[in-house]
Amino acid sequence: MNVELLVSLVSEHKELYDKRDSDYKNLDKRELLWSGIAEYILLWSGIVFLFYIKRHLMSRNEFACSLGSSSAKIAWV
Repeated sequence: MNVELLVSLVSEHKELYDKRDSDYKNLDKRELLWSGIAEYILLWSGIVFLFYIKRHLMSRNEFACSLGSSSAKIAWV
C-alpha cells in the first residue's frame, strides 16, 4: 500500500482526524469519505498493478525478440 497516497488523501479532509472540526461527529459523512478514499486507493493500486504487468510482459517480449534476431545470425554448418 502506498502510505504517502493514503496520508495525502486523508489530510485533505480534516473531518476524518480533527476532533475540533464541526463534521467530525458526522459519521455518515466520515463513512462516505473513507469509502471514497478506499475506492480511490483500490483503483490506483489496480492501475499500478496493470502497469507493472504490462511492463513485465513487454520486457519479456523484447527479450524474446532479441533472442530471435540474434539466432537468425547463426550460420548453420
